Amino acid sequence: RLKPSHILLAFETCKQTEDAMLLSQLYLLLVSIYPQLSGSLKEFATPIIKDVLILRIEKNDPTLLELQIGEGYTHSRYNSEVGACAPRDEVDFTSLGRIIGANTHLEGVHVDNSLGVALNGAIPSAFFDGLRQNTSIHTLLLSECDVGQRSCFAILRAFCRSNSCLTELYLSDCGLGEGRIYVVAASLRNCTQIEEVNLPGNGIDHAIL
Repeated sequence: RLKPSHILLAFETCKQTEDAMLLSQLYLLLVSIYPQLSGSLKEFATPIIKDVLILRIEKNDPTLLELQIGEGYTHSRYNSEVGACAPRDEVDFTSLGRIIGANTHLEGVHVDNSLGVALNGAIPSAFFDGLRQNTSIHTLLLSECDVGQRSCFAILRAFCRSNSCLTELYLSDCGLGEGRIYVVAASLRNCTQIEEVNLPGNGIDHAIL
């Protein structure tokens, strides 16, 4: 029978290794058994799953290619290439920004409309600094994010810079029909490598595009 001590032992063992693949396997194992855990075990395992994912980013796991940020995402039980996290305080955001900035294997970032809600949108600048420093992320997806809000606009600006590697931008249901499409267009002027922009669910008149 699985006990909290078993989960903790597995985590502490993997934490000491430099083998990112081992962390990847532990992450996939934990998220695959998570739905079957009892309530108390789920409560115990949740922060450990979060810490394992943070370690995968920090140790530059080559199998972790996409990062989903927000309360609306859940861990994929079958795909270790995708990780989901929900930073909630200044320490979480600062730490996440630092390790994303140094990571060289992440290719895509997905963000939902819960970003920074717990902080009333006052996300530490260190988080956005990390996004700007990253040189491997080329796909950005914002889902139901109001680009008129400070946090969402700051993410867009972080990736839409002159030295950005961004090639694909997806803005899904972001309320761009009220003139905010021009905010996006102005930001994209610096994205010299952009190849594809998708704007589903925004009710934009094609004449504007």
